[in-house]
Amino acid sequence: MESSRPLPAVRVRTWQVLLRMETGDHHLTPTPSGIHAMVSSWLHRSSGSDGGESHSEEHRYAVRWRQVSEFAVLVELRLFDDFLTPLLVDRVAFGNRERLGMVTLRVEGIQEVASVNLAGIAGRPSKGWRLRFPEGVTFKRGDVFMPWPDPYLLLGSIQRRLALICGRGRGERLPREVMASVFPTQVELQSVRWSEGDSRRASLRDVRVAIGEVDWLCTGDEASSSLIDRLLQVGELTGIGARTAWGTGVLEIADRVPMRSIAAGNKRRSRRGPSRPSGIGRTGRTPFP
Repeated sequence: MESSRPLPAVRVRTWQVLLRMETGDHHLTPTPSGIHAMVSSWLHRSSGSDGGESHSEEHRYAVRWRQVSEFAVLVELRLFDDFLTPLLVDRVAFGNRERLGMVTLRVEGIQEVASVNLAGIAGRPSKGWRLRFPEGVTFKRGDVFMPWPDPYLLLGSIQRRLALICGRGRGERLPREVMASVFPTQVELQSVRWSEGDSRRASLRDVRVAIGEVDWLCTGDEASSSLIDRLLQVGELTGIGARTAWGTGVLEIADRVPMRSIAAGNKRRSRRGPSRPSGIGRTGRTPFP
């Protein structure tokens, strides 16, 4: 397979917003739905303003957040469109008060911490990857959430997000034979869920996500694996699957297998029985690959 063309020169900008509780009247217990509601007030259209993201269309940003102390939360935003940057800076200023559930927070800091040009991302030929989903991952079909990072779903999600960012026809479309060359070989996932909606209006529903790691193996050539690797690197920036504006869909490439390491390792490896699965967070995990 011939080498692929470079991705378009589009930047993904990463901003961080640090917020701290103003009073000690309530406990700070952030939820995905609460974070999404707060971020929506920053980046979406409101009744008093025409600028911002549409609430009904696919979002051109992704969210990652964590509670950094008993009284503070750090929100990280990946912005896929340049018009979102001035919007964020205009609406989120140092000292602003923000509402998160029952708690009032004050903005203690806002800064751009990274800017990555997609055109500079090059795939690395790899025989396999260990993919980590620290905040959970899920995919949506209709009203059903599917917490399973299937290669077709995961790679297809990144390709659709690239089309959104770069414009249709300017992103990356993997040939079917490339998509079929990668498959999971080991899974260490735990299914968790949270509820969203309004129980008073009978609209409460569960969102199920998978947290943990998956090992992928690629049976294709160097060109095919480079295409997959580049797409995974894009996924690290853009997030994957559904509910990325709530904080899920964070992807990390935890490890890679060089193209020649498996063949060399098989010659040295002694015969042994199958490994027993170890559970999340245990130390008995099978060595990668």
